[in-house]
Amino acid sequence: MSTLTKAIALGGFGQVSVNGIIVAFIIYKVEPAARGANMKNMSTQITTYIEDPQFKMARKFLSDETFAEAIESFIIVCTDVFFIQRTNGGVFLLAPRKAKPMQGFWSVGGRISAGELERDAITRIVKREAGLTVAPDRFEFVRMHRSLWANREQEPQNKGRDDITYIFVLDISDEEKRIVSAHLDPREYDTTKGLEEFDKERLERESVHKAVRDVYAVVFDEKS
Repeated sequence: MSTLTKAIALGGFGQVSVNGIIVAFIIYKVEPAARGANMKNMSTQITTYIEDPQFKMARKFLSDETFAEAIESFIIVCTDVFFIQRTNGGVFLLAPRKAKPMQGFWSVGGRISAGELERDAITRIVKREAGLTVAPDRFEFVRMHRSLWANREQEPQNKGRDDITYIFVLDISDEEKRIVSAHLDPREYDTTKGLEEFDKERLERESVHKAVRDVYAVVFDEKS
């Protein structure tokens, strides 16, 4: 068994060196709707091949106008986190987003910069948008999904956008919930509300977006 195969067999998140190339990996379960009867226990890995671990890509900031043009041509890669509390009966703690396209109660997240690993990105974004500093290994990877939006925040808003998103969850304490509620970025969220608790019944009753309800079902292992 190769070094890489052994590392992947361990599951979870980590990195190994394969012939001098650093490989970062996450193991995640294939969602039930996408697997056949003979694939029930199959796992899939997301791998990042790093040619030179010393090389760091410089972050490039785009103007609103340039970014608006870019998202008409490229799929945007994002990372989001759903705050949860397992000890509170299994609830999502959703943030009231006001920025398009994800208006309403959602996760916290944003765009991954070129050269940035997923866990580094979500750690940075949670600190920036929610005022919470946590270790990257606390974020639990759940799945990836793709969203085709008919609108967007950038003008012209009716051009839409296409996102692929790494989805994480973070189990937080009551004190961390208070911190996040008090520090939500006012450019992205309705700061008069803070985080609100959603169980399955409330998600369905208020017709929260199906993407959120689907993640809830995966996190709390609901059977179809």
